[in-house]
Amino acid sequence: MPRLTHQNPAYRHHKGSGQAVVSIGGRDHYLGSWKSRASRTEYDRLVSEWLANGRQPKHTSDLTVVELLNQYNKWATTYYANAAGNDGQLGNLRSALKIVKRLYGPTLAANFGPLALRAVQAAMVQSGWVRSHINAQVGRVRRMFKWAVARELLPGSVLQALQAVEGLRYGKSTARESTPVKPVAASFVDAVTPFLSDTVRAMVELQQCTGMRSGEVCAMRGMDLDTTAEIWAYRPAQHKNIHRGHDRVVYLGEKAKDIVRRFLKLDPTKYLFSPKDAEAARQAARAEARTTPDNEGNRPGTARQRKPRKQPGERYHPSVYRRAVYDACDRAFPPAPPLGRAEGETVAAWRKRLTAEQRKELRAWRRAHRWHPHRLRHSYATTAREQFGIEGAQAVLGQKTIAATQIYAEQSAGLAQKIARQIG
Repeated sequence: MPRLTHQNPAYRHHKGSGQAVVSIGGRDHYLGSWKSRASRTEYDRLVSEWLANGRQPKHTSDLTVVELLNQYNKWATTYYANAAGNDGQLGNLRSALKIVKRLYGPTLAANFGPLALRAVQAAMVQSGWVRSHINAQVGRVRRMFKWAVARELLPGSVLQALQAVEGLRYGKSTARESTPVKPVAASFVDAVTPFLSDTVRAMVELQQCTGMRSGEVCAMRGMDLDTTAEIWAYRPAQHKNIHRGHDRVVYLGEKAKDIVRRFLKLDPTKYLFSPKDAEAARQAARAEARTTPDNEGNRPGTARQRKPRKQPGERYHPSVYRRAVYDACDRAFPPAPPLGRAEGETVAAWRKRLTAEQRKELRAWRRAHRWHPHRLRHSYATTAREQFGIEGAQAVLGQKTIAATQIYAEQSAGLAQKIARQIG
């Protein structure tokens, strides 16, 4: 196996021609007369372009789509990831490029044209993605080719041709439409919280009284809190609009402060809400509920794996947080047989028993009886709008425009009916 090196390509003497030469990506570049100023200048130019391109040579003819995907994925992994672990953009990108790789992996990247992009678009429709998401995913594919053109991996004509592919329009395609995110009723939340762990329940309650995003509550640390004033201020180290230069401040009232105090740690760099702490609390509760004497049966802790394949992390990821809420919803609202599991039936046997039609009915049941944490933000915004108007909702959500706040804050039917009684 060759030894990895971080050295630049060498400036060498080609004795046969008397010229200087440098090898980049397996290709020799002749620079001019050996040790001349012009050859040194050309060497600096080629190496600078090679470094700016991520130590990758420029290709315009033999680069395949799968090779382009690999190079772009390396760049995107660093570009989109951040300290808060908010890698949703990266996950969406990879799901889009997965379809491109499946359909056109061996194809020359320079030959990937509008028909190929439309075929990728059609495959996304066939996968059941919603129209707005498909348009965003096609845009991510197009941005990959823009990235390649900017680094002279591909000619500019490739990107120019791909820009001719239009997005799917409302009512003009077979792609399904997305349903707007609605507030979740407090009674719906109350029915599910008994099935949540103490940690996740606290996260839900904190979102209910602050309206912060799921990623913001997952990333909360003591060092991000300003507790010097009566109203505490939480400034997330990473948030959705940090790349736009926006400042994000979440203010904590008495209810929120009571929740946060329970989870504050001596080390201010530690995350308040930790899966590792939640698992330790679960194990302690099980030990407390143990009825078998300690001198009988298995000794506490002997049934645990010494080196488990997966271990609880230091912080929740928004997707894990959402999954925990979904699991609690499924336990709070179990479907009746034959859709639900029979008593004593294993999960494997239950899944094998369900027919295709029953699985479809089960998915519909879960959609109607599940809520995700982001809906709590919509509920908070709607309440804030009812009591303090649209500008009040805008202030607590941290939105820069009224139009953005309108997405979260539902218009109150009750307020409209009240006005109608008085002046209608």
